[in-house]
Amino acid sequence: MRGSLARSFLSYLDEEGGRISFLHAFPDAAAMDQHFEGADERAAAAYEFIEPRGWEFYGKPSEQAMEGMRATAAKFDVPLVVEPEFNGGFLRLAPA
Repeated sequence: MRGSLARSFLSYLDEEGGRISFLHAFPDAAAMDQHFEGADERAAAAYEFIEPRGWEFYGKPSEQAMEGMRATAAKFDVPLVVEPEFNGGFLRLAPA
């Protein structure tokens, strides 16, 4: 079931509290595409308060998502890093 797959939305501040980093994790490209629906308006509001430093993608986003991110990275003249091939690893969940 698509709605039951986990998604993560985390943020981290640097020690001075002047830089924030966001981590969004999706189970697949379709879930990320769903998140991007309506994102232009949300992003425009956020860019009034923050200046992007770049984006990193781990996995294979859809071509539609990549086209949008390439354009946004170019607009802000920031790096866009894509590491498409999953190599291995695990996620350890804490006991309930």
